[in-house]
Amino acid sequence: MTEKKIKGALTVAAGLILANAASVSPALATPPLCTTSIFSPNTVPALQNNNDGPAIEVGTKFQSTFSGDVIAARFYMGASNNGACTATLWTAGGTPLGSALLPAFVGPGWNEVAFSSPIPINANQTYVISVYSPDGWYEATHNVFDTAVVNPPLRGLAAGEDGPNGVYSYGGGFPTSSYLNSSYLVDVVLESECPYDLSWFTIDCGGGTSTNGLFFLSGTSGQPDAGRMTGPPYFSLVGGYWGAAGAAPTCPADFNDDGLVDDEDFVLFANMYNILLCDAPEMPPDCPGDLNGDQEVNDEDFVIFANAYNELLCP
Repeated sequence: MTEKKIKGALTVAAGLILANAASVSPALATPPLCTTSIFSPNTVPALQNNNDGPAIEVGTKFQSTFSGDVIAARFYMGASNNGACTATLWTAGGTPLGSALLPAFVGPGWNEVAFSSPIPINANQTYVISVYSPDGWYEATHNVFDTAVVNPPLRGLAAGEDGPNGVYSYGGGFPTSSYLNSSYLVDVVLESECPYDLSWFTIDCGGGTSTNGLFFLSGTSGQPDAGRMTGPPYFSLVGGYWGAAGAAPTCPADFNDDGLVDDEDFVLFANMYNILLCDAPEMPPDCPGDLNGDQEVNDEDFVIFANAYNELLCP
């Protein structure tokens, strides 16, 4: 097959397949969104119905490992707190980003209010969610922020990560004072991409980790029949184990490790062919489309792929 014919066949075939790529390749689907809060709905303060006299604003410093939208605020209200409380989201420097009046509520329990429109936040930046209690009532648990409170992708910061946490201000306004790293049970509802979760820390002889519930896998050793380890977000699992990092695949043109070299693999190959260079940032890890090892996904690789495609079934 000549170079011209190879390129022509690839262009036509890729056009036909990519026209239906949304149904062929799950990787092109829109990722789902999840809503997350720092504290569990079952979290209850140790000290309830506290009142020091003046009005008070109490808050929580937090970060998210994903960018997303804060769509609501949550506040645990004791039986004595039936005032008109107002929730505010702030930047770390004290600029208000949005406020909402919590609805009438008979406690004790979690009260929640949606912001009038979602408030976007950036990943790995500190924000403060606070509630103003005009009658001075608040709930607390001491020493909560001696360590971080983590529910991925949200992280209630440990005291000292970015100043104190468990913050308050008598009279209202941006809270900056702290006492015994206390939690005043002020929280957000974040809408963002969904984190992956692995409940163990090593996988089949080690090498893989789960950091605060976020998915990270650097390579493992496994059984000979295992699928190829290609790196995030191209992990695949066959026979119950990941293959040893760098192990030679038995069916290299089967990019999704389903035992077939079919249209789904062609979509993946076409995308890599259009990138060409293995060291390009957008090329999938380990450059799986480079079937002859010359650090490019080119016409020679297409000839190899086409032969495997015609065979269909992996050996």
